[in-house]
Amino acid sequence: MFEKATARHGFIGMFLILFLLVFCGRGFAIDAPVNLKTTVSCHGNNGTVILNWSPVSTPAGHSVLYSVYNSSSSKSGPWNLAQQVNSPSYTFSGDCSADLYFKVRAFEVDASGYQLAESVDSEVVVAHSSGSDIPPPLMNPRGCNLIPPVLTVTVDQVDPYSKINLSWTNISCGVARFDIIRSDGWNTIVSKDKTTYQDTALPSGTTYRYQVRARNNTGQYVTSNWASASTR
Repeated sequence: MFEKATARHGFIGMFLILFLLVFCGRGFAIDAPVNLKTTVSCHGNNGTVILNWSPVSTPAGHSVLYSVYNSSSSKSGPWNLAQQVNSPSYTFSGDCSADLYFKVRAFEVDASGYQLAESVDSEVVVAHSSGSDIPPPLMNPRGCNLIPPVLTVTVDQVDPYSKINLSWTNISCGVARFDIIRSDGWNTIVSKDKTTYQDTALPSGTTYRYQVRARNNTGQYVTSNWASASTR
């Protein structure tokens, strides 16, 4: 009798293992997006990149979300989450004065929105830039010239979960304004007498890269270094 009970328990245990292998293993069973294509109008500060890829299929009743990542550094990153979309396309609008890199990851979700599976990353595609559409700054007859700011970026000490602080040097003459560029396409303008800015309402656990441009009244500009910080 003891042997029968042991055999029965062994059968039940094997059944549970098979069940877990079949159903829990599906957490990794979704294809990565393929056939990424870019349509690029990428020139200067205001460019557009349209990204398309083949849709990923899922079982009936389930859907797919796509996370689009971009980088302005290289094919190896660092990467920023640009947006999450539910169709196989994404449009970037923003600074295109340098090449931009994109990749996509797929997530399978059920009817209640619960995530069931996550794919590996797609291939990386590049949107080539034709450079800045603003001529380089020229020195005026009195020797007044735009000088690239030096940017420092730190997470806020009071609220490190949603705020990042920027500060930069300003030893130029003729500055009309400063443009703050974030690598995910967001940007804003601050007045010429400012050398600090606080980026707020950011999600926690996210890395952001920034650049500051000193611009004069004719539209010419010089750029700072890129600098980054991560919310906690």
